[in-house]
Amino acid sequence: MRKSSFVQQVPFLQITIPYVIGVLLGQALPKSGYALILLAWGIALGSVPIFFHFTDRFALRGIVAFAAFLAAGCSLSQLQTSHAILNHEECTYTGILLSSPIKKSASFQADCKVTPLYPYLTHKKLWEKTRIYVDTHCSIQGKLPGDSITFTTQLKAIQNRGNPNEFNYAGYMLAHGFRYTGYVKQDQLWVGNNSGTFKLLRWADQCRSWLLTQFRLRGIQGQELAVLAALTTGDRILMSDELKFNYSTAGGMHILAVSGLHVGILYLFLNWLFPFRIHPSGYRFARFATITACLWFYAFLTGLSPSVLRATFMFSFFVIGSSCLRKTSSYNNLLASAFIILVINPLEIYKVGFQFSYLAVLGILFFQPRIESIFPKIQHKPVQWLWQLVTVSIAAQLFTFPLALYYFHQYPVYFLLTNIVLIPAVWLILAGSLLFTLCSPLPLLPDFLGVLLQGLLKCNNIWVTFISSLPASCINSIPFSPYALALTFLALAFVVVLITQSKTKLLPQLLMATGILIQLPNLNPYPKYASYGELILYNTYPELIISIIDQRKHYLITRNIIDPATHKKVLQLQNFWIERGILKNTCRLADFNRYSCCHDGNKLFLLQDSQSFHLEYGSLTLHRLRKTDRNQVPTPNNGSTTYLLVDRESGYPANSLLTDRNHLVLLIHGGMSRKQETAWIDFAQTHKMSWYTLSRGACRIRFQNTLNQS
Repeated sequence: MRKSSFVQQVPFLQITIPYVIGVLLGQALPKSGYALILLAWGIALGSVPIFFHFTDRFALRGIVAFAAFLAAGCSLSQLQTSHAILNHEECTYTGILLSSPIKKSASFQADCKVTPLYPYLTHKKLWEKTRIYVDTHCSIQGKLPGDSITFTTQLKAIQNRGNPNEFNYAGYMLAHGFRYTGYVKQDQLWVGNNSGTFKLLRWADQCRSWLLTQFRLRGIQGQELAVLAALTTGDRILMSDELKFNYSTAGGMHILAVSGLHVGILYLFLNWLFPFRIHPSGYRFARFATITACLWFYAFLTGLSPSVLRATFMFSFFVIGSSCLRKTSSYNNLLASAFIILVINPLEIYKVGFQFSYLAVLGILFFQPRIESIFPKIQHKPVQWLWQLVTVSIAAQLFTFPLALYYFHQYPVYFLLTNIVLIPAVWLILAGSLLFTLCSPLPLLPDFLGVLLQGLLKCNNIWVTFISSLPASCINSIPFSPYALALTFLALAFVVVLITQSKTKLLPQLLMATGILIQLPNLNPYPKYASYGELILYNTYPELIISIIDQRKHYLITRNIIDPATHKKVLQLQNFWIERGILKNTCRLADFNRYSCCHDGNKLFLLQDSQSFHLEYGSLTLHRLRKTDRNQVPTPNNGSTTYLLVDRESGYPANSLLTDRNHLVLLIHGGMSRKQETAWIDFAQTHKMSWYTLSRGACRIRFQNTLNQS
């Protein structure tokens, strides 16, 4: 296909690409970048008068369109990040629930839109999406979207903890529209009745609750119900951590995330129920209305999540094109759905699900027909169907595996075995769920379907558990930097160009990209054997996690963590350890809750009790201060620096503290009251001591590698 004909058949290509570039520029540029926006609009509008005097109107029209959509993307992106500045002091807010509260371990999580009450509001009334955590004794459980809520608390901007290579939680929440969070105590919350707003969300929540109730009444329970809830409503709260781990290891986690795969399966099932016919026209209209209504009802049932919306838009375009007897481009439908989603919320482009979804569909559209053509003359239908299933899985993996390595640092080895069973099973489960919903008023058929669904889901979970238990089922701790991600996609782009152009002169570029990929391990920003070691105190309140990194050795010291291998806060730190090239089998755990003393050559760990500890490693000394000994601290050896760690349990500083303050650095852990933290900071400043508070982020202290010392 010629380049010009491809552009003509995919008109949204000329719209989506400049718009996406504008969205990325809008987040990269400061607010002063509005000058660039005005300049782009000026170019677009200023080119209009000379349009009729320009010989190459097609080129000029392309320039004007590029500038206009670039400016539109930049404008909408920066407009999306502008928000109301809420009072950071404790005040009263009124708002409306956006979703039903979710039970957490020690609180309820509630998403709502709020605005400060008078007299705190001194400007026009602005509504801000906020995530609050409510005391478990509050009567908020069972409330629905649209219910009014009033509470008193101190809202804080959502921020990252400042640990190295941590997950960008603030950016993740910003992409979902949340900028503030707070904790509400029992006597500071008042929940009202239905406010009459968010009726669609309220009805969708009620439909999901009714559907789950029907599943339970028909005998579906346990982890089978949890998987069925994830497939039909997108709710994974009921799933156990062990089952989630099995799905992730086996390469089937995408099955649980309601996305384009589920909408595509539903679309194929509806196409099978209502086959396409050219005549009569009334049937074509009824088919279009039925399939479109079912697709959007499913999107509505899953809470109108963006992953389902973008797939519903795309398949709706397919249905419209076929009903109008017009041949539509799959690439154009894909870009059109992406453009509509990004116009509604430009920050969707930063969501991992958005990136995975579109890259998977793009890989299927481009690679699947070419891979399938390797064996074009398969006569047996079951074998042909199995081969098509394998080609779809491989094609989707070709475009998504770089993202999987970059975000999760793992790769499932047996993903083909998993998908060969899971995808047909999901097809049957979704079809059975649809029939179950339609037949729920009948007396016997729903019971029979419930038994079938329970058995199918049980077999599904058994297969996933078996795959995850196979030897080397998942390769973990794969270092994959942003440089590797960019170069991998560059190599894929070379492959695409080579296939589409069929020109051997592009072979040197492909070989060059392959050669660059071979050198990817050398692009790791952390050398295999760094010339320095690090003592790192992470910002992980209330837990205390300390790392001592000495070349490839890693000493992990924790408190109040029973199993670091499964603890969430420890897992959040693993990306840094992977990028640093630390071997997992060199990690050593020391528990503060019991007395222990560990010697390792010229290094010493001395852990005392749950109230205090003293750590020495080469020339480093770290001492946690407790209330009983806050008037005295060990004197530094040979003039070396001693790091003094204080937290909420250390009490307030005493004037008689320390004799040699010149060789002491004060480290303030989280969880203190503002009064206590201010007292320690004032103490350090008064006595001209160096100090650092972990609320700003992790404290990283470099030292010379002790392994290089004789």
